[in-house]
Amino acid sequence: MTAAIVNDEQLETRTADSAVRSMIARVMGESRMSRAEIAERMTLQLGRRITKAMLNDCSAETKKLRFPASWVRAFCCVTNDDRLQRLLLGPRLLALLEFAERELSAARDEAERRQLRKRLIAEHKK
Repeated sequence: MTAAIVNDEQLETRTADSAVRSMIARVMGESRMSRAEIAERMTLQLGRRITKAMLNDCSAETKKLRFPASWVRAFCCVTNDDRLQRLLLGPRLLALLEFAERELSAARDEAERRQLRKRLIAEHKK
């Protein structure tokens, strides 16, 4: 028996595929909805029949069916969980997203500081 030769591209694809399957399973497992409910809601969003079995096959390491990219947005919307989308982002887009989230957080903190400052000044004047 000869050993299979796996090049870096094949290994990267297999690793990425496994990561996607794992994330889909994790999100569905943590969802308050059943897999059947997720499938039903995705069907409504996509206008094409999605079944629980299809979601199971897309999340199982032993199956060949891959999760279509065209389903990602609906899946994240239905589950109210964007981890799958984040997983699929490249390094540059992920860095941009993380930067924007930090900026938004800083802006919120600044707005809270301004409100607190106004309140304290108003209380001090009394």
